Amino acid sequence: MSVISVKEEWSGRLASGDGVCRSGTRTFTVVVSDPVDTPVMVQKAYAVGDGIPRKGDFYPGDGDLRCEAAVGVKALAPTVYRVTASYRTPTNSADEAAANTGSPISRAAVASWSFIGQDVEIDEDVNGKPLVNPNGEPYDPPITRPQNDPVLTIQRNEGVFDYRQAIRYMAKGGAVSEGSFLGAKAGQPKIASITSSGRRLENGVRFDPVTYEIHFREDGWKRRVLIQGFTIRQNKIIIPAGVPIVGRTADPEVFIIQARDAKGNPVTEPRLLTKEGFPLAPEAPAQWQELEIFPSLDFGALGLQ
Repeated sequence: MSVISVKEEWSGRLASGDGVCRSGTRTFTVVVSDPVDTPVMVQKAYAVGDGIPRKGDFYPGDGDLRCEAAVGVKALAPTVYRVTASYRTPTNSADEAAANTGSPISRAAVASWSFIGQDVEIDEDVNGKPLVNPNGEPYDPPITRPQNDPVLTIQRNEGVFDYRQAIRYMAKGGAVSEGSFLGAKAGQPKIASITSSGRRLENGVRFDPVTYEIHFREDGWKRRVLIQGFTIRQNKIIIPAGVPIVGRTADPEVFIIQARDAKGNPVTEPRLLTKEGFPLAPEAPAQWQELEIFPSLDFGALGLQ
């Protein structure tokens, strides 16, 4: 089953408040490709972000209301469903009530947003077309572009700073989220830093102020590298006589040999390759490989949502 279309019902926008918190709802009509036996299937489809708000998304025009979850999925026809998303936010009154307990640990976390800019290598233009010369070769040096990544900083007081957990999430350059987080898809959020300013005592309560910094990147944090090298894979039957074999593959008919130029001499520049390691045809565009270089962990364990 796949989602064909999502359309918001403007009459389904509702808002209410009681002085302690505010809430709101939005309603959507969802058309799917095949009849399903249960609305749970539609819940799974909308959870990956097919135009319906995900947990943590803001209500349009209101930076305080955040989406909690779908409160209802109703079948209107075999392939048509109505999904209602709920929003809720505590008011300052609720925060003040927690602060008046006298415990610094009960105070609400403080979140702030900013952007960090850096130059990153790119291999596609704004339309998704490869950045290559007329012969299909990538530019060297690679083209770079300024990128502005959203940065979320969360400050809160914790009873005890769990440094072991911090080490685990900061290891190997910082973890990326293995699931959705504050409306962002898996792989987009990344832990940039976890710091504690030292143990304190206030109103008879000892605590650790802890700051979390999380960077978000729309296309994720995988490393894209050009597939090229000084060796190539080649079928045994077309390997020229006298060319030494430098490696073997799982296929007994395919060997790894040193790449050579038109005159039969070893190449002095890396040869463009296919994703399987064979020589890339001259007219074919360059191919890239995406590598997981950061660990993937559950951000839910941090309790930041």
